[in-house]
Amino acid sequence: ELAIVIDEDEVGWHVPPGDADILFDTIVKIVENCGNLSEFGERARRAALEKYSLDVALTRYRAELGTQ
Repeated sequence: ELAIVIDEDEVGWHVPPGDADILFDTIVKIVENCGNLSEFGERARRAALEKYSLDVALTRYRAELGTQ
């Protein structure tokens, strides 16, 4: 689930456990593109507020329960 969120919201990277080669390649990619790191933070904040905040969760629960 976490990997899906990371990919959908474009907020970071993930690697499969135990795969040192992919981990190394991912770290190299991060270092080469480190100028764009603030964009990841901005997208993460926007996703947190728009998709994962308590208000959003409560609205969705109420909608599912039909108590809006």
